[in-house]
Amino acid sequence: MASVKITQVKGGAYILGLDDIRRNMRSLPRRLGIAVARRGLYAGAKVVRDEARRLAPQPPAKSKKGYSRTGKLKKAIVAESRGVFKDASGKPTEHRASVLIARKGKTAARSVRAYAHFVEYGTRPHAVGKGSILEPYKRSKKKKKQVGRMHPGTSPQPFMRPAFDTKKIEALHAIADTTRAELAKELAAMKSTARKAG
Repeated sequence: MASVKITQVKGGAYILGLDDIRRNMRSLPRRLGIAVARRGLYAGAKVVRDEARRLAPQPPAKSKKGYSRTGKLKKAIVAESRGVFKDASGKPTEHRASVLIARKGKTAARSVRAYAHFVEYGTRPHAVGKGSILEPYKRSKKKKKQVGRMHPGTSPQPFMRPAFDTKKIEALHAIADTTRAELAKELAAMKSTARKAG
């Protein structure tokens, strides 16, 4: 079994030396090859997902006001494998595995996606409440002042980026190992089918 060769190149990308996988993938029909590749990608995404869940801040079981906290952020971090979809530039892209915050509710206000980025990056101090503004006199020379209640802001508690940074090599190995194992299963199944037909 060939090993995975990982070389760091300019820009922080990695090249996998997976000649055995490339060679064997060509012998599979396109549909089976896509299924094998997607299973491998999903295995790598699960490694990053598990680390992100571990790093996501877990609030205490009860808040100061006595409300129970459920840890929805950890539960909302999911891995998924996608087929053809459009990337940020609008270009069609095939077969990508993603680690993301799943939508867990019908409205954005109830969704973890509405606040997950505030946890990751933190927030600056800001005015809160009805009628509150931070700088009411932006276009005049009057003294700037804050009106209403003020939120002190929150410090960042990153969980997604550190998960990727610390687990990307392990994820690449998981992709290679899973793809190899799935490829061996599909090739064995094809050989047994060919024997039965012949």
